[in-house]
Amino acid sequence: MIPGPPSTKFLLAFVALAAAVCLLGCSGRNDTSSARVSFVTKYAPIEFTFPAGWYENSEEHPYDLQCFSPFHRMNTGVFAFKKVDVATDSTPIDILWQQIDDLRSKRKHFEEFETIQKHEHGDKTVTSITYLGDKGVTKLL
Repeated sequence: MIPGPPSTKFLLAFVALAAAVCLLGCSGRNDTSSARVSFVTKYAPIEFTFPAGWYENSEEHPYDLQCFSPFHRMNTGVFAFKKVDVATDSTPIDILWQQIDDLRSKRKHFEEFETIQKHEHGDKTVTSITYLGDKGVTKLL
């Protein structure tokens, strides 16, 4: 039995219940916060891994893969190109700049957010650059 007036009993019981719920929530069981999800582009077998909660856009879109974060706070769109489909004198960086120019033509306030970065993965190099831009009332990254 909890000593004290009824209001104190209620408060102590509530605090004890709240603490128990918090401890159960921190137990680590069913923790999916570190789970990842992977999706593969349609045109070429390129796999991308995202944090838990991201999902693939199932509606029609121009990308080989488009994924959204929960609540649409972020998204990514991927175009895949095979070497046989591009001009022999085109380089991957040429295609990247063409895609950036295309996006720039469809956005307002288009500006670089993160500089160009290159990541080596075995015999492959992934080059990325991040821009901010407005499309309608939405600010896109």
